[in-house]
Amino acid sequence: ADAKVGKGALAAATAVMARFTPKGHGVVQLILPSCMQLVDDKNWKVRVVGLKLLPACLGQMQHTTKQLSELLSRLLPQLLEGPLMEPRKEIQEAARETLEVIGKLVRNSEVSALSKDIVRAVADPANQKHTQDALAKLGSTTFMNYIDAASLALLVPIMARGLKEREQKSRKWSAQILGAIVTLVKDIEYLRPYLPQMLPLLQECAVDPTYEIQREAAKAFGMITQELPGWSRSHLQPWLCQSVMSSDLGIALGSAHALSEVLLRLGRRPRDEIMAAIATGARSPEPMERRGFLLLLDFLLDAFKNDFVPYIRLAFPAMLAGVLPEPEDPGLRACEALVQRFGAACPELLLPGLEDIFYICQHDTFVFPTALKHVGTYHCGKLHWQMRETYLKLLLKLCDKILEHRKFGQDMLTCEDCSSRKVREQIMVLLEVLKEDPEAQVQRQAKHILRQCGGMAKSTKELMPLIEAKLLRMREDPACAAKRRSAEAFLKSLAEA
Repeated sequence: ADAKVGKGALAAATAVMARFTPKGHGVVQLILPSCMQLVDDKNWKVRVVGLKLLPACLGQMQHTTKQLSELLSRLLPQLLEGPLMEPRKEIQEAARETLEVIGKLVRNSEVSALSKDIVRAVADPANQKHTQDALAKLGSTTFMNYIDAASLALLVPIMARGLKEREQKSRKWSAQILGAIVTLVKDIEYLRPYLPQMLPLLQECAVDPTYEIQREAAKAFGMITQELPGWSRSHLQPWLCQSVMSSDLGIALGSAHALSEVLLRLGRRPRDEIMAAIATGARSPEPMERRGFLLLLDFLLDAFKNDFVPYIRLAFPAMLAGVLPEPEDPGLRACEALVQRFGAACPELLLPGLEDIFYICQHDTFVFPTALKHVGTYHCGKLHWQMRETYLKLLLKLCDKILEHRKFGQDMLTCEDCSSRKVREQIMVLLEVLKEDPEAQVQRQAKHILRQCGGMAKSTKELMPLIEAKLLRMREDPACAAKRRSAEAFLKSLAEA
């Protein structure tokens, strides 16, 4: 800070640091703490000296990547909040020189190619155009190489700024870049110091009403869970599980989407335990809890794809039990999505759930979950026939998926390219039984589905031994009074005929 000896002292200090051994470690222990104090000094000349000493420190620390990562995670925020926002030109120029040195330390080829644009964006936080230009170029870049500490330090401020932007593309690109670099960081510990800063911003994007932003944030959460499962379990998953039950539909949707990506990245054992809890939550009498877990099951279908098959027997009955006679009901939407995806591939896993729910919903003890838009509960005595009609629509969808594989002249029984004959016979037998339902609307719909499946007097005669065996089993079922009543009524009508 002394005008007479300042330049010589600065040159001497720089020369001394260049000869420190062992490389990096001596600077970290002896010099760096003093430099950081100088940068925060009240005297602007002292601050300039501290900033001009930093490039020499950084040059030494390229040999100690862990210490470099820790330094940059503290230094960049300090520069952005202080020197780069200073009105004095000398301080700004010294801070920019430090940023340029950090840019030269970059080892990642993709980030190095864009280092000028990135440094310019970081050095001028008030200029949104620089940030958007850098994000646009980064968003169109395919990262193929490991991300080193210097690259990460330059990318984080731009991503953080982009996640705060109102402009949708900037938020989407920022979440997308974060998700991409998580798996490419050379040492995952480089990322840990930045997570407290990034998590709140990513949470806001996860519940953004724009689907593209929500999707990229959800993927980023999934990548973080894959690389840092312990951190995800302690910081991320509790927030998602709580938010998925929010009364705000937008928050519940975004949280369900993000949680589906997180579960996708978990191992099989923890996933199995969580799926059992989700199935229980989907049956909850609490409306927000029920809705949240049904939304989650809907997203899990898209996330897991064929990996969802082992959970169909567990999840499908819970989805069916959560269906309500309301427009845009999440339970019905989840059921339709499940039948659409797996109706042709594994109808044998879907059929038992559909058959059971037809009779379970007729029990006097079965109470539908609390309505989302009404006070109180739906009681089965008032609307179980409406629910059976709704379940028949799902059965029709299942039949349509199977019949997509039929050839000319084939019907449900002769369509051999999809499922087994035993399963197709079970579907036809169930329709024959439902054809005798006491409610006229349910009867009509069951007969309509039978006709579409090729059901007629000839097929009924062919299936009669199976129908009789089915009715006898239903009549002896100790757990379901509705099945016993339906079987006795049908057998009585057969005897009279």
